[in-house]
Amino acid sequence: MRIPEINKIFNVKRSKKASLSLSINAIVVLVLAISMLGLGLAFTKSMFKKFGEKLTVPPPDIPATQEDPISLPSDEMEVKHGEEFAFQVNFYNDHSSNYVDAGMRCSEGSELAKYIYSKNSPPDLSSGSAVDGIYVLTSKQKVQGGTQKSFKFIIPKKATPTTLTGEIGVCEVRFCAPDKDTGDGAEFTGTGGICDSDSAEATTVHEYTKQVTIKIT
Repeated sequence: MRIPEINKIFNVKRSKKASLSLSINAIVVLVLAISMLGLGLAFTKSMFKKFGEKLTVPPPDIPATQEDPISLPSDEMEVKHGEEFAFQVNFYNDHSSNYVDAGMRCSEGSELAKYIYSKNSPPDLSSGSAVDGIYVLTSKQKVQGGTQKSFKFIIPKKATPTTLTGEIGVCEVRFCAPDKDTGDGAEFTGTGGICDSDSAEATTVHEYTKQVTIKIT
């Protein structure tokens, strides 16, 4: 009977040990790869969810001036249905330092008029009625005379239902500024959203508007 050579026996043992080591390394690499993939997918999902919940348009690059008191980020804006949409508008106050009111509404002729409007600027509809309780969010701010200030407008999710997909409408942003620095400034008031003084003292007010085309995608 032939006795196996010693070096061959050790070679077999080393081969098995090396194979076992390679298998362990492969398992470790696989586990790490799966973990990294899971983290990457979770991060991507969270980012898509974050962007899906709220879309924001960068503020206007062009400042508002005395000659052009309202500066929009764009003359046309696309709004994804079912998602909150925010944008900023610059307004130049050519009058005394006081509170300036802001509002928004869309022209009749599009379904957007029934949904996209601020509480202080209800749409003037000859037929049908506006959807109540869904308002574009904005607020009055104190603006120093001879300066501009940025006003934020937020169109809520409920104002862009799936039924509006494909609708295009001409809307307008509105500003109401007082002529004096006394009282509480100016505001849009009443059922028609009229620009008026927000104080007992009679004050001359000035209304400014600018149109923007909105498309629901």
